[in-house]
Amino acid sequence: MRKFLIFIISILYTLPALADVRFIVQKGESYNGARELNTYTAGPADHDMEEKNTCADEGYKIITCEDGFYPSTPCPYNPYYYKECCPNDYIYSAQDCYDQKKTPSTYSCGGYYACY
Repeated sequence: MRKFLIFIISILYTLPALADVRFIVQKGESYNGARELNTYTAGPADHDMEEKNTCADEGYKIITCEDGFYPSTPCPYNPYYYKECCPNDYIYSAQDCYDQKKTPSTYSCGGYYACY
């Protein structure tokens, strides 16, 4: 029993070292169910502000998407920012649709299609 208590105490002692503080404030909504968020991150996950500004200047402002969508086209300077949110069924190349004897959607999202 004593070894177990020492084990639990040692785990609890190391947990705060793994913690990270993040503040997220909703900024608004964009097309395709995307949400643009302002973020402030403190601690080890803090990214270079110049990279954030470069991504934003080039249109990569999305960091999360609503349910039913996934983030697509990551920023080349910081992979935590994306250009658009795509519906979950837009995961195939046009050739994948043809190989399945289906028709690709008229529009693509992030270079991917839905098959019908």
